[in-house]
Parts: sequence; C-alpha cells; structure tokens
Amino acid sequence: MVAPVTSIERYRFTLLMQQNGCSASDIRRLGGGATQFSINAGNPEIVGSQFDVGFFAGDDWRMRPNLTLSFGLRYETQNNIHDRRDFSPRFTVAWAPGAANKNSHSKTVLRAGFGVFYDRFSLSNTLTALRYNGIVQQQFVITNPDFFPAIPSISSLTAFQTTQTIQQISLRCARHTSSSQLSASNTNCRSILRLRSRTRTRTGCTCCDPRTSTLRCPALMTHSCQTVAYFRWAGRVPFS
Repeated sequence: MVAPVTSIERYRFTLLMQQNGCSASDIRRLGGGATQFSINAGNPEIVGSQFDVGFFAGDDWRMRPNLTLSFGLRYETQNNIHDRRDFSPRFTVAWAPGAANKNSHSKTVLRAGFGVFYDRFSLSNTLTALRYNGIVQQQFVITNPDFFPAIPSISSLTAFQTTQTIQQISLRCARHTSSSQLSASNTNCRSILRLRSRTRTRTGCTCCDPRTSTLRCPALMTHSCQTVAYFRWAGRVPFS
C-alpha cells in the first residue's frame, strides 16, 4: 500500500533537493516542487455599505372550529443588488380532526405550509467583488511554480445579480397526550437560484483558459493568471 505524499513531506523533499544542487526540472520530475503560488497586489483598503429592508403582513382565517388558514406576504430588498421583485408569499393550514365544534378538543393537529424565502447577499461578498475587480486589488495565482524560494515582483506578474430564492414546503403532525406532546415533521426545500462565487481571468491573458481560469502554458516563470472575483446565481437544487 502506497501512502500519499503530504505537503510538508513534499516541502522537505524540495529543500533537500535544492541543497543538493538539483535543478527545478529535476525536482519537479522526482515529485517535488511547489504546487501553487499566490500573491495579492494593490490597495487592500475598501469601503462599502449595505442597506436592506423587509416588510411582512399576515392574517389568520378560521374557516371552521378545527380548520385555520394563515396567509402572509413578505417583501425585502437590498441596495447592493438590482432585483426589486423579491416578494415571498407564505401559506399554512392547520387541521384538527375530530374537533368539529367549539366545545370539542382534538389531541391531533395536522399542519402544512408553503413559503418562498430569499437569502441575503452579504456585505462581505460586495466587498470581495469591489476589492478584486481587477483594478483596486489584484490576485495572481500560479500553479506548479519553479521559482521557489524566490518571490517574483508584481511587475513581472502583470505582463449581476439577483438574490438566492428558496421554496419551502413543510408538513407536521402533532399528537397531544395527557402529559406530553408528540410531533413529526418534514420540510422540503427547493433552491431556485444558488449563489456561486467564481473568479475569472482578466481580459488579455492569453495563457489562461477563460472558462476555468487555469494556466495552460508550462512557462510559469514570467507569466501568471490575474483573477477577477464575481458572483452569479444559477441552478435549481432540491434538498430537504
């Protein structure tokens, strides 16, 4: 059984081979060398603010002594996104079988509900997008660099939105006894849009694959991939 080589073992092996005068290509061929180098440049200071507001209105309608319907509507919005259609309806129903009149009490209650919920787009995401916009602060990532332990200069390396939407359906059954209450519930959520944090290569980098932001060329001594951070929503993911 062959055990995988840990990062610290690879680091020690690289130092040992460098002390023995081995070239970078020989160290890489024998399984050593660094796997990734990253460095940030620019001004890390960034100022951002966020304002969000939400309104909710609801009402209960008791159709029968043992049947109650609840309706609600929530609206929320934020200033750092451009979507202004975040209405989230809520609906629940509670039914107590056997309690057909006001004087009777049922020990079992069935509850079901449906609602649409929106996740907040956090201020940290906004700050990240502003900081790594390719101008304020740049991040350079190099895979399999062969210049360790030297650190290249920055000059040599420089050569949308909607909110996440979730639909939720719940079903709950409660049974009252003389001294306690037993309940069972199931909640199913369906995500309409999932937040994805991604980085892309800045326009003009011919060494990189724009779809995956990974370096293609083996000559990593003088060129790197400059990444730009952005966020998008995509996909439909059911979970419970």
